[in-house]
Amino acid sequence: MVELCTVTDTLGRKVIRLSAVEAESIAKNLGNKICQMVLSRFLERAKLKQYEIDDEDEDIMDAPDLGMLCAIAQHEAALNVIRSLGGLHALSLVAAEGNLSAMAALKKACETDASVLLEGDAHEVILKIYASDQDELPWKSDDQLSQQVEGAAFELLARLCTKTAKGRNAVAKSESCEGCVERAMEIITELSGFVEETEDDGAESGDDDALFAESDDDEPPPPAAPPAPMPPPSAPGA
Repeated sequence: MVELCTVTDTLGRKVIRLSAVEAESIAKNLGNKICQMVLSRFLERAKLKQYEIDDEDEDIMDAPDLGMLCAIAQHEAALNVIRSLGGLHALSLVAAEGNLSAMAALKKACETDASVLLEGDAHEVILKIYASDQDELPWKSDDQLSQQVEGAAFELLARLCTKTAKGRNAVAKSESCEGCVERAMEIITELSGFVEETEDDGAESGDDDALFAESDDDEPPPPAAPPAPMPPPSAPGA
């Protein structure tokens, strides 16, 4: 089924394209199965890591069920079905792997009610993005993708904290909250440092202008014009 829904986009990438009707139909009939498959993949990977077994031959993000879940979740009606099945937790796991489509789906899910991120502890998965032991995630080595993923995650958490007191309390009580705050402070410090550096450069430029102005004042005055020649003496008897 995944192959039937896969097309090649303008950049030559293979993507799953579904209409709203197709997405809703798949969500109703196979949504629960797809979510369970996604959760099973992450659970299996966690077990392998626990026993220090690396499965380098398989990238979890290449799994067809993950791609199908993200494709379904791009449509509002299908996303509501996935949510009713408890699928936001599975979607948040995919988002934490750096999948921007999953992040976009989570944003759409909490547009009207940010507290949906509390379902299945989806907010905990988002918070763990900033944990120090998550530095091994592949997307963190890509500066541009890292900025996009972290920015989207901060936006989700901001919505949750500002829209509901319950969400704010849940984030504050999370064990991963400290790592999130530390990362936020790092970003703020980096941005403020950039602003200060820019201001310092401007001040230095102004000082240079002042120095040049002073040097102009110190230049010796131009030499005085030579005196005008005396008129020739008048002829006698003139």
